[in-house]
Amino acid sequence: MRCRLFLAGVIALLTPPLAAQSKGSPAPARRDPVVDTLHGVLVADPYRWLEDPDSPEVTRWIRAQDTWAREWADADPDRDRLRTRVATVAGSRRFGAPVPAGGSYLYFEADASFVRRSLIQDDGAGGRRILIHEDSLPGSGAARLVNFFPSRDGRWLAWGVSQSGSSWITLRVRDLRTGLDLADTLTGMNGGRTSLAWSGDGAGFYYERLPIPAPGTERSSTLQGERLWFHRVGTSQERDVLVYDPADPDLFLSTSVSGDGRWLVVGVGIGGDPRNRVLLGDLAAGPPALKPLLPEPDASYTFLGSANDTLWFQTTLDAPRSRIIAVNARRPARAEWRTVVAESEDVIEPTIGAAYVGGRLIVPYRHDAWMRVKVYHGDGRFAYDVRLPKMGSIWTGFSGRPDGSEAFFVLSDFADPGTIYSLDVATGRVRPFRRPDLRHDPDQFVTRQVFYRSQDGTRIPMFVSHRRELRPGPGTPVLMYAYGAFGWSASPWYRPDVAVWMQLGGVFALPNIRGGGEYGREWHQAGIGRRKQTAIDDVIGAAEWLIAQGWTTRSKLAINAGSASGMVAAAAIVQRPELFAASTIDYPALDMVRFDRFTGGRQWRSDFGSTENPEDFQALLAYSPYHNLRPGTCYPATMVLPGERDEVTVPMHAYKFVAAMQAAQACDQPVLLRVSWGAGHSAGATQEDSIDNWTDQLVFLSRVLQLPRGV
Repeated sequence: MRCRLFLAGVIALLTPPLAAQSKGSPAPARRDPVVDTLHGVLVADPYRWLEDPDSPEVTRWIRAQDTWAREWADADPDRDRLRTRVATVAGSRRFGAPVPAGGSYLYFEADASFVRRSLIQDDGAGGRRILIHEDSLPGSGAARLVNFFPSRDGRWLAWGVSQSGSSWITLRVRDLRTGLDLADTLTGMNGGRTSLAWSGDGAGFYYERLPIPAPGTERSSTLQGERLWFHRVGTSQERDVLVYDPADPDLFLSTSVSGDGRWLVVGVGIGGDPRNRVLLGDLAAGPPALKPLLPEPDASYTFLGSANDTLWFQTTLDAPRSRIIAVNARRPARAEWRTVVAESEDVIEPTIGAAYVGGRLIVPYRHDAWMRVKVYHGDGRFAYDVRLPKMGSIWTGFSGRPDGSEAFFVLSDFADPGTIYSLDVATGRVRPFRRPDLRHDPDQFVTRQVFYRSQDGTRIPMFVSHRRELRPGPGTPVLMYAYGAFGWSASPWYRPDVAVWMQLGGVFALPNIRGGGEYGREWHQAGIGRRKQTAIDDVIGAAEWLIAQGWTTRSKLAINAGSASGMVAAAAIVQRPELFAASTIDYPALDMVRFDRFTGGRQWRSDFGSTENPEDFQALLAYSPYHNLRPGTCYPATMVLPGERDEVTVPMHAYKFVAAMQAAQACDQPVLLRVSWGAGHSAGATQEDSIDNWTDQLVFLSRVLQLPRGV
């Protein structure tokens, strides 16, 4: 951990800027003498006034900053040509994983950015129809189709829509026989938290609901007080039945109904903490009386499926890389549990998890971050290895019926938005179900894996991708991305801007830093809480390795990150500004002293810690990007890109950081705030907005790193 004198940090944040602003830039942000005392430490926060998004002064400042950033990009003579290229790549079709609904399948189809999308009903034999298209939704283009849940018999469809970048969802119910929506209108679901499970008879569904914040406070209220309800189709939400109230407002729920409709399975945990306990209700006995099945929150427990009284769970109990256990609903004592798939050297993928389809367990593994898939019988006997058509990522997991014959998955990589494949669970045969309509050739790129040593000697894998004929060297621009949070495993996934970056001759690097789940729970634990600096060190180690091995030089190296990883990237450039030429940071969390005071921030304490704890506070303050900027330092050229309506990582993080960084900047490298107006936790509110966002990032990076434009 890098130790600092935080009194010096207070003085630094309150000291007037040393460097003049760049030509044409807005005036420096006002600085207030706001100083908090936390655990006996003075903590300066001169830009707290930027936390109020409805203040006219804040609005004027944001508008001025955004105008400057857009003018900076618009001044590039090649911007229009670059935007055309981005629009071409982003115009490719992209799919979500199909979900069975009676005798048909439902899935999302969208442009490659997944910004504007349709819900498709597919009979599997070439017959397709659009059920819902976002352009037909009310809201002048601001409405987003965010999720869908068909009943098992395919009669009903619960579907959710959000407005103006909000994370709050309004749920409707449609009769798929007539294509008409019922009067049912449900609110209180939040996009980052809500699950929904239909009852076996299709009469209604179980869902979680949160108290809705008062209008205008969506980005300042905290997400607390979730409860489980049952909604009967054709009735008003006021008549919904309360099924479970966890009482503790910080607890969150995850709800499933077994494929045979017998069991209601409810996971109970604290936000981002993977540990949870499990409650079980027997729906055959009438209204569910939830009872403890797995009563201790001592590990993660994910319900996979059931057969009669046997329920399968993926768990990290006594298995940091996960195993699969069978629990008897009648005899749930721990001594009765059976391990059906034991822990191995490869981790069972923690993000998408295993699936129970067609009476078999489909188990995705991470082998040095690459994905492999094995299939087992319900009793744990090995069946076969799935031969994936290529190396890639399966972000949406495997979908299918417990009593069906096929499972679906979408396989993608850095340059390919993904093909839907069908797996015959009995034979292991894999066939394409739907292919994307690509406007570029993904085979022109190659991805390989390298390994480097972090600062403590730990061996870290890293994916590198580029045009097949490119031979990287010291003059090659490299864009690096890293995540390292919440146990999420990073592997090649599709981004239109990255595909264009590589078309132009750049290298894209993805180190699998600690804090993620690439090697299981221990890998995750090594990069969170008071050990978060380890994840930052892993990023710095990747940058040093790329330079030392001759892939690039400091003047050609940029870092990009978003959401929780935005903090990691920002901390890296604050701690080692001489190592990078540029950074682009999307919808980040950057004030790590106050992160848990907004929306779902309290639920991130499992990964970051809490300033209420003195030791956590010291660690948070030591790496918090906003608090560790130093006047008189030449920082890399930086563009920060928040979503104006973001209710996940609220935009005040970006506003405060940019204001502080502009004040601290001691050289002529630009520090830009580029706002996606009307957007939530995404690149833009519309496809056009997303294309403009990606274009401006590419213009920024290509100007700073002198990326060739004529390729």
